[in-house]
Amino acid sequence: MLLLGANGSGKSTLMRLMGGLYLPDAGQLRVDGLDARNVVQRQALRRKVGQVFQHPENQVVAQTVADEVAFGLENLNLPADKIQKSVEQTLKHLGMETLAERNTQALSGGQLQRLALAGVLAMDPGYVLLDEPFAWLDAGAQEALRSLLLALCRDGRAVVVVSQETDLLAHVDRAWLMRGGELVADTTPRTLFQTPELFARARLRVPPLWALCGRLGAYFPQLEPCLTVASAARWLAPHAGKVPRPCPQAVRAKPASHGDPALLALKAVAFGYVSEAKNTLFRGVDLSLNAGEWLLLGGPSGCGKSSLLQLLNGLLQPTSGTVNWHGRSTRGLRTAQLCHHAGLVFQNPRQQFFADSVFEELGYALREQGQPPATVEKRVRRVCERLNFPQGALRRAPQQLSGGEQLLVALGSLLLLEPELLVLDETLTSLDPVARCHTLELLKRLQGDGLALITVAHRPAPLMTYADRFALMEHGGLTACDATAVPDSWLPDTTRLSEALWGCRMFGSDGVYQALVPEQETTF
Repeated sequence: MLLLGANGSGKSTLMRLMGGLYLPDAGQLRVDGLDARNVVQRQALRRKVGQVFQHPENQVVAQTVADEVAFGLENLNLPADKIQKSVEQTLKHLGMETLAERNTQALSGGQLQRLALAGVLAMDPGYVLLDEPFAWLDAGAQEALRSLLLALCRDGRAVVVVSQETDLLAHVDRAWLMRGGELVADTTPRTLFQTPELFARARLRVPPLWALCGRLGAYFPQLEPCLTVASAARWLAPHAGKVPRPCPQAVRAKPASHGDPALLALKAVAFGYVSEAKNTLFRGVDLSLNAGEWLLLGGPSGCGKSSLLQLLNGLLQPTSGTVNWHGRSTRGLRTAQLCHHAGLVFQNPRQQFFADSVFEELGYALREQGQPPATVEKRVRRVCERLNFPQGALRRAPQQLSGGEQLLVALGSLLLLEPELLVLDETLTSLDPVARCHTLELLKRLQGDGLALITVAHRPAPLMTYADRFALMEHGGLTACDATAVPDSWLPDTTRLSEALWGCRMFGSDGVYQALVPEQETTF
């Protein structure tokens, strides 16, 4: 089952209620007849339900991967040989056997997500609840997780996935839609396909492929619900041959500027957390970025994307090679000296908050610079206006804000330092589609003001029409690529549909629609 809803709709709270971590204020909660309000039964209920939280680092407690998977089993006082066997089987099942002795602090976001799931599955629960489990995973890991969850269902377990990504509807039997703490729909994906207005009630976007098929329904009255690219391609293939092969659409590319030194230049950069060559994350990385450019960076989990970003503002130092700003090396410079060059928003913005109120958080750097209180307040309120952040929330604690509001606070605190480059490390992943669209438009306006941008994404599709350049990090290196060479996993469903129908890549559903419904024809 898929539990859908926008940021702040109550999805995560409901999941914790289902697992017996929270108790309802009213009504009843039972799992296999066990009453969550009964203290004894509640313990048995929790044994039946395994939960993976939205931020997996919050539930990882052990030092190594193997110890983390064993932790729950040890608390059940199982024999050591049985624990060892279960740990090995679970890690192999999730493709993590080579990471058994890895320090959990050295794992990427995607690896932490899989580790949290491994710890849950080792306990063999009958019900598995996952809060945004695909958020930090690359395309290959997402597909592997989907296959694993389907296998769990075939084995008789119930799986509930909490998400704001409507694309997952093609893989589930049932869907709940939430808005403002209320359940607005309990239905099936096929019914949702035929009643798209339910998405608007839940403040969610209709999956682009479904929206395209809905528009085509006026010209193909017998069009069946096409929940996947494969099913849409099979149905539309006979009609696609009736129109000329459309011209592929290229994502716009900004020509590199010549003359002035690049804003940022990495030359033959290598990095590893341990000095041995075998532990080097990446080497030979060359990258340049000009003022006002937007670079989209992708790559599999654990390839070193986050580490690369932290080299830009001095949080980490390269093992070899140089990081240059305006032609000058950063070696020996502290982060405090580089923060006016690059502002970094972490994967989870909450990890960089430490003040008691939004106002204190935003104004911290200015106060550290010795700015008078009147200037601090004036500049804080000005940046709030720029970001369209509600000034009535300035006295709230940052931890109490929604994911979208937390991102605005993180952006605002960086913009007050007037950096030349904003770096967002998977930050958009935690936003619902509406908030993500608003944030992308905001970033576009900031780019128009001359700011350079680097965004890292496991799901690059929504960002491809915004970015000027693309780069792929894998196999220990970095490769620049254009829209014709990006991996298939980066592509939106409608683009993959155009590739299946005509062998060319068209970005945006409008191009595919117009190709299938040319102006001179009204029906087939």
